[in-house]
Amino acid sequence: MYRITKFDVPTSTPLKSIAFYNQVFGWTFQPSINQKRWTACVESSEHQVFGNPFLRKAKSARSLTNAIEVRNVEHTLTDIRKEGGEVIVPKFPVPGIGWMAYFKDLEQNIFGIMQTDRAAA
Repeated sequence: MYRITKFDVPTSTPLKSIAFYNQVFGWTFQPSINQKRWTACVESSEHQVFGNPFLRKAKSARSLTNAIEVRNVEHTLTDIRKEGGEVIVPKFPVPGIGWMAYFKDLEQNIFGIMQTDRAAA
């Protein structure tokens, strides 16, 4: 199976974005020497993703919409709202796969979250 190994999150406020993703998903970050780039450590039960997620926003930035694996969609949506994110598509079933929802982070980047549950209907 192919997995995402690096991702970019456009932002004009890296420290705010770091706080958001740390509080909601528990991701940890290490700055480069000049703090213009950050390396994220994103761990799941099966793999790790390292990357430079926070890039300055470009006027013509385009992005893919990635989904983040979570244990519980409802709890994660609560955390997203608490940290200032916006739920744009509430929890819905993906039959035979799980539950999904979409949100905007503090910089209006869109991500999905997915909870595995083969009984979802």
